[in-house]
Formats: sequence, structure tokens, C-alpha cells
Amino acid sequence: MGKQGLGVMNDNGEIFADFCSLNDLVIEGTIFPHKDIHKATWVSPDGGTENQIDRICISRKLRRSLQDVRVFRGADNGSDHHLVIATFQLKLKRYSRNPTTKRFKFQVNLLQGNKITDFGITLKNRFQPLEHLDEDMEAYWSQVKDSFIPTCKEVLGKKDHKHKDWISQESLNRLSERREKKAAVNNSRTCNEKEAAQREYSDVAKEVKRSIKNDKEAFTNALAERAEKAAQGGHMRTL
Repeated sequence: MGKQGLGVMNDNGEIFADFCSLNDLVIEGTIFPHKDIHKATWVSPDGGTENQIDRICISRKLRRSLQDVRVFRGADNGSDHHLVIATFQLKLKRYSRNPTTKRFKFQVNLLQGNKITDFGITLKNRFQPLEHLDEDMEAYWSQVKDSFIPTCKEVLGKKDHKHKDWISQESLNRLSERREKKAAVNNSRTCNEKEAAQREYSDVAKEVKRSIKNDKEAFTNALAERAEKAAQGGHMRTL
């Protein structure tokens, strides 16, 4: 426990401090000097009370790697808790991945109609009939792989793993409005201004949750409808 904590420790805080001491942990938020506004991690619903109740703890062995811990009030997370960020400087062993081990999927859903014919012709041009399989299985497996993969790349192409956007523009606008209200709360100079700004922020935050919930339901229903149509038409591979 450092000397830069905020507020008065209660019984739960003492229990937590004892736990960290027994397990050789360091409570990071009490080490580095900052303004109180960059120490308080929680704000009461009325905006009148601030306290430091969210902690980041690390092993004492990593203490020298820790550079800073502070609260970022500007992060709009729709909560009465502020974002706490710890900065480390670690020396890690570089891991180089073999590019040949990278996996990807092909658009096998395109194997319909003329695509099947194109795939067969392209594969036949690359692939030599396998004979005498008992001679060298590794060589023949390499031949199969070297024939199929280029053919799939040429005819089908790699599958795009990007997910479709399901958040509507209305929700994005609400999120922007919530960020503005959050900034107004942080920039309030008087208690009355802060209370009024906090009420506006809470109202907008409720609207954001409601709008995102509606977007998620609409997206889920659309997926279910698409899956039902694919099942009826026998095109489940298109999903």
C-alpha cells in the first residue's frame, strides 16, 4: 500500500490490503502522485461523492516494470466507474510465427452451378492422377495439397471474416451525444452544474442502452430469418 491513495480506508479496504500483503501484491493506484480527479475511480449517482474503489494489483516482482497508474475520466463507458489504466514497460521474448502455418478458410459456399465446373477444370489442369500410392505417401500428399490450395485461391477466394455492422446510425449518434454529456460532467465548475450535467448524462445513457438493445434484437432476428431461408432452400453453406 502506497501513500497516494484517496479517501479513508474502511473495513473492506483493510481486508483487501491484508490480502495483498499476504500474497505479495502491490496496489498500484496508491503509488503514483496525481490530482484527486485522476485518482477517484467511482462517482455517486448524484455526482456529489467520489472515491477510489477500483484497484489494479500486480505481483511485487513486476513493480519495477510499472510506470504509471491513473484514472481517465474522459473515457465514455456508460458507467459511474471511471477507466483505470496502468502503464508497463516489459521486456518480452520475440516470437516469430512461421507464415506457412497461418490458417484461413475458402468460400466453399460458392461451389454451386458453374463454379463447380470451373473448380473441377482448374483442379484437373494442376492435378496429376495418383498412381502407385504405396511408393511415397508424403510426396503424393504434397502433390494433393499443392493442387487444391492454389485452385481454391483462384476459383473461390479466401473467406472474409469481417462481421457485419449491426449498430445503427441512430445508436452511433446517441453514443456521440453521450460522450458530449460525459465531457460536460467532467468540465462542470460548480456542484449545481455537475448535478444538472449528470442528470442529462444519465438520461442519454439510458437511451443508448435502449437503442443498442433494439439494434441487437433486429440483427439477431435478421440472422434467424436468413438461416431459416437457407435451410428451406438447402443452402446452409452460404451462412
